[in-house]
Order: sequence, then C-alpha cells, then structure tokens
Amino acid sequence: MFGLVSVILMGWDWQESFQRMFFDTGAPLWPYQTPTCLLLLFDAPALVLSRLLTCFSELGRIPMIYFGELPFVVVWWWFVGTRLDFGLIGGRLSRPKLLATILGLVGAALVVFSWLEVKDYISYWNYMKSHRWEPGWPIRFIRDSGPILWSFVLIATFLVAIKRLLRGESGSCDVPPVSRRTKLRVGVGFAVYAAFAGIVFWQIHRGEAQEQAERDLHSAIVSGKIVDDRGVPVVGIEVNLVPVSMAGRMQPYQVDYGWTDASGDYVLRPSDSREYFLAVLWKAAPSRHQPFLTRFYPDSSDESGSAKLTITETRHIKLGTMRLRRLAVVKVPVEAEWSNGKVEPDATFTFTNELYPESGAIGGEGFQPDSDGTVLIPADFDYKGGAQVECDGGSKINSPYTPPVLFTTRNGHIPTSPLKFVLPGMPCKVWHPQ
Repeated sequence: MFGLVSVILMGWDWQESFQRMFFDTGAPLWPYQTPTCLLLLFDAPALVLSRLLTCFSELGRIPMIYFGELPFVVVWWWFVGTRLDFGLIGGRLSRPKLLATILGLVGAALVVFSWLEVKDYISYWNYMKSHRWEPGWPIRFIRDSGPILWSFVLIATFLVAIKRLLRGESGSCDVPPVSRRTKLRVGVGFAVYAAFAGIVFWQIHRGEAQEQAERDLHSAIVSGKIVDDRGVPVVGIEVNLVPVSMAGRMQPYQVDYGWTDASGDYVLRPSDSREYFLAVLWKAAPSRHQPFLTRFYPDSSDESGSAKLTITETRHIKLGTMRLRRLAVVKVPVEAEWSNGKVEPDATFTFTNELYPESGAIGGEGFQPDSDGTVLIPADFDYKGGAQVECDGGSKINSPYTPPVLFTTRNGHIPTSPLKFVLPGMPCKVWHPQ
C-alpha cells in the first residue's frame, strides 16, 4: 500500500516538476510542492533517526543518501507498510489476482521509468565526459539517482508481494513477519550496501580531488596563511587580489577574493594574467567578528608598501604568513524607542565606521543588542549609528529608520548610558518572517 502511494506521489511530483521551473521565487505549496511535503511527512520518523545517527557519529561527514536516509526510509516503510497490508488485507482478500495484476502493472511502469532515467543519465554523462567536463558518469549517476534507487526497492517489493498473492499467502498482525533468517539477510544486505556506499563516496571524493588537481595545473594560484598577533589562525576573513593598474577604480566586489579556512589558509585563483597586490579586508571596516585593520602583503598598512605580484596563466605563488593585529572591542549600550518614548525591542542596529564611508555597515550586517542591551564594536573609532524596524503594513512592509546618531569610542570616550535611537511615528505591529 505504501508502495502504491509512493508511485502516485512520484508521478505527481514528476508531472509538477515541469511547472516548478517557471517559478523564480519558489513554487506554491499547492499543488506544486505538495507531493514532496507528503513524502517528507511519511518519512519523518526515518529522517529524524537518520539525522541523529549522522549527527553523533563520523557518518555526519558522509552524504546522507548513502548511509542515512535510504536504509532508514526502506526499513520504516517496510515496518509500517507490512502492518497496514496485514491488518487491512490479512486473510480476507477476495481477489488476490486482481491486486497482483495491479502491482505487476505498476512495477512494469517503474521498470520503464528506471530504464529511461538510466539511459538519460548515460547519455548526459557520456556527453559531459566527451567534453571533459565531468569525468566518470557512473559515480555521478549513483550520487544523483535517489528516485531510481527507490524505484528498484519498490520493484523488488512488488515482486515479493505478487509471488505471495499468487500463492495464496497472507500476513497476520499476530505473527511476527520477520524470521531469524530474514533478519540475517537484512543485516548482510545492509552491510553490503554500506560497503558499496562507502566505495562510491570514496570514488566521488577521489574523482573531485583529481579533477581539482587537473584544473590547478592549468590555473594561476596564490595561496598563503593569515594569523593574528598571538599566532592563532584567523578564520573566515576576506582576502583580495586587486589589479595594480585598476586599484583606484574598482570596488571590493569586483576583485578576485576568497576567505580563509579553519586553519587560516586561503587559496585564490585570479582570473587574468597581470600585476596584483594582495590585501586583507580591502576597503572593509573592522567589525566585532573581524576586528582587524586592512593589511597589505607582506606587512603594510597602505597600498604603497605592498608587494606587487606578477600573475601568469599557470604560475603558483606561495606567500608567507601574514600577521594581523587584533583590535580591542568595546560594549556600547544602545536603545531604540518610538517618538512617544516606548522602547522597541525588535529594532535592528547598523553602524558605519567614519574612516570607511564606502564600506557601509561594519560587518555588512544589522544586528540586535545582546541580552545586556549592548553591542560589540571595535574601539578607537568614530561611528555613525542607526536603527530600523520592519512594520507589518498588511499588503506591504514599512521600515521606519531613526536619524543618525554620532558617537566615538576613541580615547576611552565610550558611552556609558544607552545611546537613544528614536524611531519616527507611533509604535507598530512588528513584521516577523513566517
């Protein structure tokens, strides 16, 4: 019964998938996302268990489809489905051959569907392979073939059900449907499946590494490491490669950039052969998460002291470690209120460093105060702050802003009483995303 439901939902989803392509902001729930939502509803217990398994083990680093979701979903559907079948049908089925015929027809349709999908994958990946875009279509096929794997499971299930129906066999809720031999078979099957899935994952990882290495041989690469003044790797900080000839005319988003990883290492692949300088947080103000000043390689506070890097098409440059001085951060008390004096706890604050007027809000974000009513910002700078709130206007969202508030954290002049940000108008119903 679950198998038939699954086929109906798969067919429904396949039909609606053509319409979903025309929705830029996401298809509506009915009818386009309903099949997927129903499948998630049916699979919820199995998906929760698989998430728990992968969260508390090394399997969390392996794609869910291999070791988590599919085995749990198969076992869950078998557990519930057999009890539905045995409970509703039991020994009272009057026309077993009719049900066997239905299952046979559905199974045949799944065989055709699977064969067409396999042919489509083979054609696509052979085409990609011939153009040297995607090596090894079989591995990619296994990675992306969730619906086909599920079809194979259903086909096998229907074959077993047809055999039992034609033999006149029936289940019973009073008799455990799993024998010791069946449990052994399931265990061996899962072990084989897990081993196979591990090999697939290893092959994909190995293929992607080889593919990246092949690309790197024919690409220009600049790499290095960023640490703070205590030698601790700086994680997630932006590193920029700026063309020397166009530095004054380019904005940060127009240059080649990347971020450091958990070890503070970065790898940049410049797009053109020319002369560059490398900068950390180029034209970006220090923030609470990245309390560092702009620094130019190897160790300069401005562009005039930076080293010029001549990049050619296949040149690999390994730069020395850059050390950044971590700035002190201070707590600044803030408070947003309406014109009538009522405090607005849902207001969002942004701050602009006056030394970096072009970079906009520090950290590129708006944030709410911490539980003690303060915000963390780097010390020894002049700031311009603002606050805003999103009001639910029914058919639209209104966003009143406060006038700018100027303050400083230089020379110990840190505000001790809350900075007042006054929202224009009267209190509103705050809009919250659903």
